Amino acid sequence: MQTFHVQKASGELESFDQAKLIRSLQRSGAKPDAIEFVISRLLPLVREGIATKDLYRRTFQLLKKYRRPLAARYSLKPALVQLGPEGFAFEKFVGAIFRKQGFEVSNDIFLDGKCVTHEIDVFARKGDTFLLAECKFHRSNVSKCDIKTALYVHARAVDVAQGPKGVSFTDFRLVTNGKFSSDAEKYAACSRLGLLGWAYPPGHGLRELAAEFSVHPLTCLTTLTAVQKKRLLSFGAVTCEDLVNDPSLLRRASIPEKDVDPVLGEIESIAEKDHF
Repeated sequence: MQTFHVQKASGELESFDQAKLIRSLQRSGAKPDAIEFVISRLLPLVREGIATKDLYRRTFQLLKKYRRPLAARYSLKPALVQLGPEGFAFEKFVGAIFRKQGFEVSNDIFLDGKCVTHEIDVFARKGDTFLLAECKFHRSNVSKCDIKTALYVHARAVDVAQGPKGVSFTDFRLVTNGKFSSDAEKYAACSRLGLLGWAYPPGHGLRELAAEFSVHPLTCLTTLTAVQKKRLLSFGAVTCEDLVNDPSLLRRASIPEKDVDPVLGEIESIAEKDHF
């Protein structure tokens, strides 16, 4: 096994962990043959101190050569960042995951608290279960929600619960595409504030939920250009399923007719449960 160091976004150096890379490939649905294809071609290309973003870029390009839908699945984390720069598309993405879990979902509703009126990013209901979510979108993969954010969101939850309508919610969550600081996690556990992040709770974060319920942002598609993705987002489309439900969006986005079927074909392959 080749030994070298990688440079994290913080500038810190750490030893390259091949097992960690293999796990990330497995989560994207890669079978042993695909993993061997990537590893055998990737390692000769890397150098001491390579930036993690460059390591990701090289891995992504190799996956595209092997099979595009696999690369699309692998790119979920940066694809969420590409939903920005504003956070509304991310709120709709979170709502799509809750909807797949059987909730009726509304975005951006207003509820009166005891002290002030609050705009709720995601309001979800399933029977007698009410789930409210405050979404914090980050434009960087390394950003964290800190204790101040957790305190703020918990205060909103308390105010809404004491409001004139007495909304009795089962769960009020702070949701982010990034991470949480250790203090935020400790406070949430103590105050019973729900947290949902990229890989939090462990094994049940956005990464796992997106895979389990096959909810993928359209920004992960390798058959669309960055300009085309931005245009589709401006039309209100967020997930790959949005494009399947209304293929006319692709034509409205000035995507050539010859490219429509390849886009829809990639979406169909991404949604397959079988590994590649």
